[in-house]
Amino acid sequence: MKPGEGLKANSPGNGLHPSTGLADERGVGLIETLVAVAIVATVLTIFLATLFTGSFGVGVVRERVTAENIARSQLELIQNAPYYTGLGGGSGGTATIQPDGAAGKDAYINEDKKDENQGNNKELQVKTENKKLKRSLLQFDLSGLPAGVAINSATLSLYVKEVKDGSVTINAHELTASWTEAGVTWNARDKAASLLWATPGGDYNSTVVASKYLAKDTKNVWADWDITSLVADWVSNSSPNYGLILESPVTSPKSEAKFKSSDDGTASQRPTLVVTYTVVFTPTTQPYPTVVPPQGYSVTVAASVITPSLQLVTATIFHNDRQILQVEDYKVNR
Repeated sequence: MKPGEGLKANSPGNGLHPSTGLADERGVGLIETLVAVAIVATVLTIFLATLFTGSFGVGVVRERVTAENIARSQLELIQNAPYYTGLGGGSGGTATIQPDGAAGKDAYINEDKKDENQGNNKELQVKTENKKLKRSLLQFDLSGLPAGVAINSATLSLYVKEVKDGSVTINAHELTASWTEAGVTWNARDKAASLLWATPGGDYNSTVVASKYLAKDTKNVWADWDITSLVADWVSNSSPNYGLILESPVTSPKSEAKFKSSDDGTASQRPTLVVTYTVVFTPTTQPYPTVVPPQGYSVTVAASVITPSLQLVTATIFHNDRQILQVEDYKVNR
């Protein structure tokens, strides 16, 4: 091309040939066409998004307002309804378990006489002499406690007959295997059934639940062990109730402690477990009437006890089976 010459078309219509230029036969640039299409698509997308978002937002607000109105009416209905007394409990209690020889389950085992059973002995013993250790086992029946309780405290009490030869610290452990009062020995947990301990001297958790120090010559007093955590685990079924074992390792000087068992003739001095507890409540559903909500909405009500004269009431609002709102209020027995 010479200076001053213009761009000449090489096809009719003054458009460039597709293989040599970026214009169609009508002279409209491809880039301009693509830009126009993109603008139209963007405008359409913005319009649709705005339309959908606005509609959705209005729907969410309407749904929330409706749920709040239902909740307000529901709480008002509950406050005007009679106090629901079907939720039992709300208080705690104390259980004293002190069985006699027939109902009680306790015994001591003797390293020096490995196959001897002391299930009917009137004493429980703990001894620290080398190769002549003695340990005591006890198991209390907790089935008399109310269902669904939280354990506040649990104290094992044994009446001390004597502590001789030296002072001693006696440790309580959780037993990890079953045993029978009539068949337990140093070697066996049930001699009659040929069931042996995995470890002679009893199978128990090495963790010390509680300890009690008794000075030499202690006698005619009660000794206590705080076994709250152990009883709480038994009641909640966190671990099976196989009872506990009282033991002390070898000491020098040796020591021997004797306690009264459930077979002792003085009922008031037999082994005792005192448990204090609080009833734990599971919320009761639909204890109060519910409002009639608009179509597509539903309401559930649950109540739980705070005190015997105070309940916590929860109302939950659903729309098309989807939870929208949950509110709580107190119901007082006036």
